[in-house]
Amino acid sequence: MAGERDQRPARPASPGRTADQSAGSVSDLLMSYAQGGSVAPPTEPRPGAPALTGGATVAELLRQGVAAFQAGQLAAAEQAFTEVLRDDPSEPMALQLLGVIAYQSGQGEDAVQLIEAALEIKPDYVEAYYNLGRVLAGLGQLDQAEARLRQALELRPAYREASLELANLLQRRGRIADALAACKGLLAEDDSFPEGHLNTANLLAELDRSEEAYRHYQRAISLRPGYAVAHSNLADLLKAQGALTAAVAEYRKAVDAAPDDVEIELKLREALSRLIPKWHFTMLNDGARNDAFDRAIGRAVAAAGADAVVLDIGTGTGLLAMMAARAGANRIYACEMIKPLAETAAQIVQRNRYADRITVVARKSTDLKVGDDLPEPAGLIIAELFDGGLLGEGVIPSLRHAIANLAAPGAAVLPAGATALGVLVECPDLRGINPVGQICGFDLADFDQFRNPATYKRFNMEVEPHRPLTDVFEIARFDFRAPPPADVARQLDLTATETGTGHAVVFWFDLHLDAETTLSTGRGSPHNHWGQAIQFLDRDLAVAAGQPVPLVAGHSDTQFRFRAG
Repeated sequence: MAGERDQRPARPASPGRTADQSAGSVSDLLMSYAQGGSVAPPTEPRPGAPALTGGATVAELLRQGVAAFQAGQLAAAEQAFTEVLRDDPSEPMALQLLGVIAYQSGQGEDAVQLIEAALEIKPDYVEAYYNLGRVLAGLGQLDQAEARLRQALELRPAYREASLELANLLQRRGRIADALAACKGLLAEDDSFPEGHLNTANLLAELDRSEEAYRHYQRAISLRPGYAVAHSNLADLLKAQGALTAAVAEYRKAVDAAPDDVEIELKLREALSRLIPKWHFTMLNDGARNDAFDRAIGRAVAAAGADAVVLDIGTGTGLLAMMAARAGANRIYACEMIKPLAETAAQIVQRNRYADRITVVARKSTDLKVGDDLPEPAGLIIAELFDGGLLGEGVIPSLRHAIANLAAPGAAVLPAGATALGVLVECPDLRGINPVGQICGFDLADFDQFRNPATYKRFNMEVEPHRPLTDVFEIARFDFRAPPPADVARQLDLTATETGTGHAVVFWFDLHLDAETTLSTGRGSPHNHWGQAIQFLDRDLAVAAGQPVPLVAGHSDTQFRFRAG
C-alpha cells in the first residue's frame, strides 16, 4: 500500500459521490514499490540475513514476491514471502507485505498483526505505518488509523501519499476543512502532484466551491493526461450543475482512459439517458408513425427531385434522413442541437452507408446559414418536432425561421400541417392535485408553488378516469408552410353535452403528413407514442347540458392555453 494510491481518491458525497477509502486493487496496495514509488525493493538482504536453501537470497525472493504481487498473483507472492520468513522470521518487508496480502484477502485482523510485527522489528518503517493506517481505516478503526498515518508523516514529512491518505481520513470523519487544509498544504509543497489536485477538487466540490473545484480537476488532468477518475469526477461536478453535454464529454474521456471501469461506463450511460428524453425510444418503436413517414418522405423526395437539398430539422437518430436517402435524395442535411445525439446520428448514418448523401450538423436549425451549412436553399424540409401537446418541441418557431431563411421559394414541408382537437372534461380525481389543496385532511396548498399551472401533462383517455362534457372541438389548424404568429386566442363556440364541472381540457392532434396521409394521436390510435395531453383550467367551469360553454383557447409558439371565459 505504500507509494502511489489507486487513482481513485476519496470522492465527496456531493454532488452524487461517496467516499472510496477501501484498500483498492493489488497494484494500489503495493504503494512504495510500484512505478518508482518512495522506496524500492532491497537488492541485497539485510546485514546478517542468511542465504536460503537452493541458493536464493532474501533479496531475490523479495524481488520475486514483489513482482508476483504487482502482477496480482497473490498466491505466488505469499509463497515467496513465506519462504523468506521460514529462514529469516525477522524480515520486516516480508511481514509487511504478507499483511497487505492478508488484508487484500479479507483477513483484516491478521493483516494488522503482521504489519505491527514488522514495526516491532523496524520501528522507523515509514511505509508500514502508512499501510497499517490504511488497513485500520478499512477496518473502521479511524482513531488508530489517523495515529498511524501521523506517525508516518512524523518520520517523513514530505510523504505525499500519507498526507493524501490522512486528508481522505479526515474527510471521512467529517472534518472537511481540516482535510482541505491538508491537501492545500500538500500542494503548497508540490503543485505537480495530480492526486493532490484531485482530492482538493473533490473536497471543494463537497463544499459547493465549484469554480475552484473545476480548476483543480483541470490541473490534475493537465498533469496526468488520461486521468480517468479526474475526468469522471469533473463530469460529476458538471452534471450536478446541469451541464449535461459537457459532463458527457468528460465521461467519454474517462471511459476512453479506463475502458474496463464499469462504474464510469454506467455514469456515462446515466448521463446520456438524462440528456436524451426517454420518448425517443417509444417514438422509434411506433411502427405506424415510422411507416407513415417513410411513405410520405418517398412521395416528397420524388416530387422535389433527387438533387434537391433536403433539410431534416431535429434529426435525432437520423432515421427520417435515411428514409429520404433510401428514397433517392442525394443531398440531405440533418441538424441536431444535442451534440452527443448528433455524433451518434453520424455514426448511425455511417453504419448504414449513407454518409455520402447525409451530412449531420451538430447545431440548431436556427443557427444554420445557406452558403455555410447548406450549399443552397432547401427544396424539402422535414421537421418531426412534436410532443404530446403538439407544440412543445418548438416546431412553429423552427419552421418559421427555416422557411424564411433556409428554404427555396415553394419548398415542400413535411408534415404539411396539423389540426389540434380537444374536449372539456370533468376529472375530480386529478383535480385534487391541480391545484394542490386538502390532502388527508391537511392543507398542503403551499406545495402548489412547485406545479406549473400553465403547462400540460400526458394523459391516456383509455385508462384515466374522466367524463366528457362537450363534443370534440377544433382548437387550432396549422399550415406548416405558413406558420402562424404566436399568442393567438379565440372564444370557442361550444355547447355542453352533459351537466357537470369542467376541470380541464384533454387534447390531441391529427398530423397531416401530406394530402394522402394523416396520423392521429387521439383515443384508440394504433401504436400512438404521443398519446393525449391534459391541461387544467384556472378555475372550475360549471356547465349545463344544452347551454353554451364559455371557454377560450389560445396558443403561444410552444403550448396551448385554455381558460374559462
